Amino acid sequence: MTLDSSTVRRNGNAIFALVALGILATGAWGGPGGYRPLPALVDEADAIVVGRATQITPTPAGLFATIHTLRVVKGAPAECEQLQAAWTSNNGSVPASAPTEVVSVWFLKSGKNGQWQIIPPAVGDVPFSMTHLPVAASPPSGVFSIRSDMDPLEKLICEVASALQSTGAKSQLAVFVASGAFDSVTSTVALNAWAELAASADPAVRLLGLQALIKAGDTSAIVRLKSDEDVLDEIAKQPLAAASLCDFRNPEDTAVLALGDLTKAGMPAQARRCAAYSLRAMHTQNTLPILAKLLDADTVDLRYEGVLGLASFANGLPMLTRTSLAGMEFARPESNGPFTTEDTLRHTPTEPAFRQNEMKYVSFWKAWWAAHQSQLLR
Repeated sequence: MTLDSSTVRRNGNAIFALVALGILATGAWGGPGGYRPLPALVDEADAIVVGRATQITPTPAGLFATIHTLRVVKGAPAECEQLQAAWTSNNGSVPASAPTEVVSVWFLKSGKNGQWQIIPPAVGDVPFSMTHLPVAASPPSGVFSIRSDMDPLEKLICEVASALQSTGAKSQLAVFVASGAFDSVTSTVALNAWAELAASADPAVRLLGLQALIKAGDTSAIVRLKSDEDVLDEIAKQPLAAASLCDFRNPEDTAVLALGDLTKAGMPAQARRCAAYSLRAMHTQNTLPILAKLLDADTVDLRYEGVLGLASFANGLPMLTRTSLAGMEFARPESNGPFTTEDTLRHTPTEPAFRQNEMKYVSFWKAWWAAHQSQLLR
């Protein structure tokens, strides 16, 4: 039977809250971390320069560096200026020495007597090697050329993308991009830079570009990724690289079909799970046939995504995103909907409950899909 709104609120909200706690506990958006979001880092820094550390001296609290400025991304320093900058170790561990002549992006905070404080882009107790981002000594060129009208974020993207194109993806820069530091930067400059990386001959670099485009909601990037065997091989070697798929929420038919292909046997395991997670988080009608097929998938994780995706649609839940997860809005139905019943609420399991009695939930949602398939596929 269809329930009135008060019954849905009373029975459903408690169930959805439990499911949400399971999502938070399992870390659906887990992925490479350790770096701060770039906009916050740029805002905090009084100056950002590309420079060569010509002299590094240990101090009791950290290191003292002389940085020869090659290019200015933000702030008052001038090209060719010598900057005096200090880094303070958070854990008291100070290296006896550090390599010099390395060209990097340096984030700096102004201090006393003209001395700068180095702001590490990495969080926590990090070594000195993670206090800067290695880039090329020569200015970016071609697609990555820096213009005077670009803001600091766009200039940094050009520096980082150009360095990745020339040095490959096996570097600190690759981790910086994959960590999501650039996720909120969606300007034309950023998208063009990622598109250039996505066309690289190096599959590891290509993966980084496709990841960034996928996070920006680019449907074609999903289609390209699922058809690129070399990139899929890279994902198999680096399972966390599939995390960008978990964030994808563009429900266009082309993207949904590509995500469905990524859930199939033979695809990298983490890509399958992330693609299935993306599909079940959309709560759209065009995802339902794929979610129904997942009920017969060869792993319990995928079968759970199928069950929860069908249940979320039937119970009228809004799309699950980072924002709606943080505020728990996704756990509040937008309306009762024509498919919400006491049974659909009761068969919306947490993951532990599903694993304890999988057949109960799979059987129910198979029957539900059989009963509603013709209506929903019109």
